[in-house]
Amino acid sequence: MRKFILLTIFLYLGWEYYVTNNGGTSITEVVNSRVIAPLKARFNKRQQKRFSTNESYFECDGRQYCKQMTSIEEAYFFNRHCPNTDLDSDYDGELCEGDPRF
Repeated sequence: MRKFILLTIFLYLGWEYYVTNNGGTSITEVVNSRVIAPLKARFNKRQQKRFSTNESYFECDGRQYCKQMTSIEEAYFFNRHCPNTDLDSDYDGELCEGDPRF
């Protein structure tokens, strides 16, 4: 088993060296373009559908924090359209994560 793991690591490093010096396609580029990018696109579409609301219902009135919001839809509206909001503490796209109301 140890030999197999070492051989796999050696082959990966050899391939990366070859790609770097000869202009081929890197394994990480292939994984990113064929696996990660489609998953990100699918996740973003799902998030947009989940929180599509009638945006004329809300208006920017100076609120900045999750504790001032009455719904998660309102928080997403404020985050998209209003300046100086602090609704996504870790910048992962999920707003008001620590607020138990949502």
